[in-house]
Amino acid sequence: MSEENRSTTSTTVNQVNTPLIAWSRNKYVSADAESLWTGEAHGIGYCVEPLESALATTYTDDAHFVTYVVSNRRWQPRLKKTDEAALREHGIEIRHYVLVADVDMPNHQGITQEAIEDAKEKLAQLPSIGWYTSRGGLRILQPLSRPISPAHYEHAIGLWLPQLQAALGDAWVVDLACKDWTRHFRLPRVIRDGAPASPKIDLSRMRPVDPCAPPPPRPPRAVEDRPRPTLTSDRARILERARKYVGQIEHPQCGTGSCDAAVWNVSVHLRGFGLDEDDALELLTEWALGLGANCEHRRPDRLRRKIEDASRASTVEAGFHLKDDRPARAETTDEGPGFSVSELDEEEEIAALLSGPSDSRNKADNNSGDEDDTGGGKKGGLTSIIGRLRFFRILTGRVFTVISGEAVPIDSERYIEWISAAALRTLKSVVTRDKIKNATTAVVGPRNRLPLGDAPIRYAYDPKDLTIWIDLADPQGRTVHVTPSGSTVCAKGECPIAWYRPDGTAPMPVPVIPASDDGCQAQWAEFWDLQQKEDQTERVASFAWLMAAARPMVQPQTGTLTRYPVGAMTGEHGAGKTSAMEILRTIVDRREPASVKLPRQEKIDDMTIHAEQVAVLAYDNASHLSAEHSDHLCRIATGSGDVKRSLYCDRDLAVFRGSRPAIINGITDFVTRDDLLDRSVLIRQTKPKVRKLDSVLAREWSRIYPRVLGALVYCMATSLARAEETIVDPAIRMLEAAQWAAASEQTAGFEEGAVSRCYMATREHATDMAAEDTFVEALLEIVPRGSSVTDTGAGILRRILEAWEKEHPRTKAPDEWPRTPRGLRAALDRRKSALEALGLTISYASGQRTETSSSARTITLSREAGPKSGLYLAVDNTRTPAEIASELLESV
Repeated sequence: MSEENRSTTSTTVNQVNTPLIAWSRNKYVSADAESLWTGEAHGIGYCVEPLESALATTYTDDAHFVTYVVSNRRWQPRLKKTDEAALREHGIEIRHYVLVADVDMPNHQGITQEAIEDAKEKLAQLPSIGWYTSRGGLRILQPLSRPISPAHYEHAIGLWLPQLQAALGDAWVVDLACKDWTRHFRLPRVIRDGAPASPKIDLSRMRPVDPCAPPPPRPPRAVEDRPRPTLTSDRARILERARKYVGQIEHPQCGTGSCDAAVWNVSVHLRGFGLDEDDALELLTEWALGLGANCEHRRPDRLRRKIEDASRASTVEAGFHLKDDRPARAETTDEGPGFSVSELDEEEEIAALLSGPSDSRNKADNNSGDEDDTGGGKKGGLTSIIGRLRFFRILTGRVFTVISGEAVPIDSERYIEWISAAALRTLKSVVTRDKIKNATTAVVGPRNRLPLGDAPIRYAYDPKDLTIWIDLADPQGRTVHVTPSGSTVCAKGECPIAWYRPDGTAPMPVPVIPASDDGCQAQWAEFWDLQQKEDQTERVASFAWLMAAARPMVQPQTGTLTRYPVGAMTGEHGAGKTSAMEILRTIVDRREPASVKLPRQEKIDDMTIHAEQVAVLAYDNASHLSAEHSDHLCRIATGSGDVKRSLYCDRDLAVFRGSRPAIINGITDFVTRDDLLDRSVLIRQTKPKVRKLDSVLAREWSRIYPRVLGALVYCMATSLARAEETIVDPAIRMLEAAQWAAASEQTAGFEEGAVSRCYMATREHATDMAAEDTFVEALLEIVPRGSSVTDTGAGILRRILEAWEKEHPRTKAPDEWPRTPRGLRAALDRRKSALEALGLTISYASGQRTETSSSARTITLSREAGPKSGLYLAVDNTRTPAEIASELLESV
């Protein structure tokens, strides 16, 4: 740097004679050919200065420095990484004398005096460093007592940067790009835009330290000591292939929440190349440089943790569940196997997939040629991997396979990920998504020739043994086996079922199963205390819905769908409806998120798709249910489906089918239509007397969760043994669900008939709502007790409007009232059950056309003289004959 381009300041620093290159953006010093490392005259060179001199000098132009020096040269060149090999050929060495790190404020916030004081206090534990402020943070320097090579520099700074991050904490972000030995840094005292910089500099404690030992050479690992077979003996070639492959992975946009998943994806792919942790971490760090400068996922400690987690969760260690003796396609029947069972042990390596094809069709493929269009090198490579899997279909036509004991749809991302990892591990090459799909289509063949099977979610029922299996979905793969004689927790491999675990499935705790009815009631009491439910009616309603929701279907994808009630939870503002609903849902099916919003009117078909992917539907804060929402919930409760045109097809159909329990909460009575009310359990949530912090409630719930789940499992075993003998009111619409819950009501501590009364209360609620309906009031007004009215639809409408005008002069009838005879019939049909409970019967007949009416259809409205009839009361068999007789006498 020329003397005219700098002005020396009086700053005093410790004499640290560590040389470094100082250079300016616009002012260059010419160099002769001898001064350049190639011996060629480029006309560009930079001066070497001591560290303290460069930091204490004020530059009239924007000036920078680098940490390396080329040996035995007066004027120094700027280097790229590719220059190192050429320098080495000429016998010229590159040496580093100082470690430098950039430390930024999060989100590039401007540095404040408080932040500087915070950094000074934290950096006190690193007593040999110096620092100065930059526009967005700090620059930290650590002189070295002896020069080191670029490789040694990257190793040393790779160890030093995590120490800085640990010392500074989360309030600062260490820039991982400083690991690049060619990087340049702006000097502190420069004049930019005509104004001199006034940084804060503290070099008082800076002193050279001995650098860490260089990285030891990697000894060749014995083949027998390797956890997995190596891909190739040429480690450099593997590194280059891995670097090229990872370099093609796009970097996500920071702030979208996808950085963590992207880093994990890269980590898994790197481990799939067979690299050790150090090599994988090096390549992952290079890839992470493309993330945002302030992205927390660039931190070295986070990257190392990802590599370690990827090693523990290696897809090779997880293994495939295979079946060698799968039946031939032509020998399968429509009845299907019922469940998908894995045959091979978990510890089998993916390399076994290449042991040979599993049927004659794959053998023919292997002999048909040398090259494979479906990827993976030799013919049959990728198809051999896929051909070792067992495939089955469900009734809607969706095809599943069994991988690692789970049922995985072949049209899902998880299937693509598994096959991609297996191909990389065994074929030593990366296959594309299209090749996997094409190979799968070739191996699977026509779907209608596959055996029918089931891929249950969370619950499964075996009709042969009258037992229930519950998937806890924990890392240990445990399940609960419920039988009429009791329940047991089974280890992985003891359950014959391949579970379907869609995204969002969360593990459930191992249930604490009580030993007696008294223990069961005590564990339920803990739950009622947590919910602060003192009213017995509220407890029964919650219990009835829980038991119904935990009742599994018999072969849900191949048989008749089970009917499930809809839990309608209402309560005032601040009653804790969302928390109570999510806890109820978590008891039966723990999932993230625990609840979602109700789909919009134009997206109402999504409810059917949800029913295929979860064990329980939970919708939060429903202020109103439209007629379409009510109809859709009715179809899901009793078993229905939907059909849409398949993507990229003109005529093929995509079929959706499902029946699931559902629970919805809201402030008002959002369930108003009689057909949905008949399928509902009304759960009233009263405002708790004592409000608890969310953290306290979560801690208490975590403590009793296994005990509540154990009480539910105990009641399920009781219902298995007693359900067929239990009698409930036949007027209940959801008869089987009520019978199932009533079979264990006394086991849970309730009186006999409590569940039946809970379901019948829904009918009474529908009657009460009908009595409050202005249209029903006007209808009852035109039909006095003990009389009947016969007229056409238009005549009935005219009488209703006249009755309304008489009671409400100069007031228009409500807009929701029917305006046509056809609308009148629809309104009467929807309210028919409630009107009959109020003593009004409806009948239709075809009459003679008259001169005054063109319609030949008449409506007869007949109203009883007294309240509801004795026959209606006699249907309720939850009361003793004496109670029924007493009520009959009162009604007379």
